[in-house]
Amino acid sequence: MANNKHKRSSKSNIVDNKKPSISDRESPFWIGKVVSFEAQKEQTSGIKAWGIRYKVRLMGDYSELEKVADRDVIYATSALGVTDGSGAKNMLKTSKIAQGDTVMGVFLADDEQGPIIQHVLPRSAKEEYGDGDFDPKSGFTDQTVAGLLGKQEFNEQDNVATPGLKDCKGSQKGRGKGRSTPKKGLRKMGIDPELSAQVGAIKKPLKKLTG
Repeated sequence: MANNKHKRSSKSNIVDNKKPSISDRESPFWIGKVVSFEAQKEQTSGIKAWGIRYKVRLMGDYSELEKVADRDVIYATSALGVTDGSGAKNMLKTSKIAQGDTVMGVFLADDEQGPIIQHVLPRSAKEEYGDGDFDPKSGFTDQTVAGLLGKQEFNEQDNVATPGLKDCKGSQKGRGKGRSTPKKGLRKMGIDPELSAQVGAIKKPLKKLTG
């Protein structure tokens, strides 16, 4: 299990022992950004995974001026809802947290160790990606491919647009014509394709069919 000690920003060493963020010494709560999955590949790929954990850059603990690498930030364990299942009796759900997500949680220890992810904040369609440590980033990686919804990376009251019909091999959606009548096949079945549709058009077989 990886060491969960994390580096504190020099901004936290002020006289009243408070940090200028939601994560202060009087509160067990914190907020942060999940770093790139490439920086935590062994965990997120499942190769050498332990539990459901993500490296999170905690706001107020990691200063952009100190340039702490993604691979060196703290691991936070993800909590699940009571209907998600722990894995007991084969009852489970996979985590939906992605890189670049903003998550909230609590510390289990007074010395700000043992962070637990409790919530993930929904993304806005107005977010603009950037290169800063706390800037929004796409959740897609080289191993993930956009599905029918494309790359609509937001979750808000004006929800994602569902797809319409897609072009077939770059052609138009249709030729504007219906399918032709399979006259030859109908004649083999004993049906005159020139007559209008009628009940009982298919005659009963002359002898019992055998397998």
